[in-house]
Amino acid sequence: MLISLIFAAAVASAAPAQATAPAPADDNKLVCRYEANLGTRLPVKTCKTKGQIAREAQEARDLTRTMQNSGPEKSQ
Repeated sequence: MLISLIFAAAVASAAPAQATAPAPADDNKLVCRYEANLGTRLPVKTCKTKGQIAREAQEARDLTRTMQNSGPEKSQ
């Protein structure tokens, strides 16, 4: 019995990993969530597609990277 469990674990770990990239049709899926609004206790419902969310996240990463790499400018 122990050998069969070891064999099953080895087969399961040898299975190829599936691609993690979302399908193009999945980018058009609408995702809604409630976000806190500054100055009020009432949340605001915002809806965006998964593609929009991914693009905004990438733009935020790029902006952060740009700001971190620019550093303070030297005055002469």
